[in-house]
Amino acid sequence: MNKHKHYDTIIAWANGAPIEMKDAVADTWHDVQTPSWYESLNYRIKPEPVRDVLRDAYIVNSLSAGPMMYAVQKSIESNITMVFDGTTGELKDVSFKQPQKPF
Repeated sequence: MNKHKHYDTIIAWANGAPIEMKDAVADTWHDVQTPSWYESLNYRIKPEPVRDVLRDAYIVNSLSAGPMMYAVQKSIESNITMVFDGTTGELKDVSFKQPQKPF
C-alpha cells in the first residue's frame, strides 16, 4: 500500500505544526487552518522565520583613501548599523548614529 502524497505533512499537522498551501497561480504560500489534503495541491509545514542579521560598523572618510568601513570592536563605538535579510542576505536598512558632541 502506498503512502498518501501528503502523509508526512498530515502527521505534522496532526501533531500541531502550522501548514501552508501553495497558490499555484501567484506562486505564493498561504496559511491554511484545515487543509483538505487534495493530492493535486501542494502543502508544506510552515517554515520558521529567519531572523534578520544586524551588523554594526564604523565608517570614516579618509582624505587619502576615501570612505573606509571598519568592523566594530569593543574599543570603538559604531556609527552605522546595517540590517540584512536573514533569508536572502540582501541589505534591508541602514541607520546612522550622530556622533556625540563633547561638553
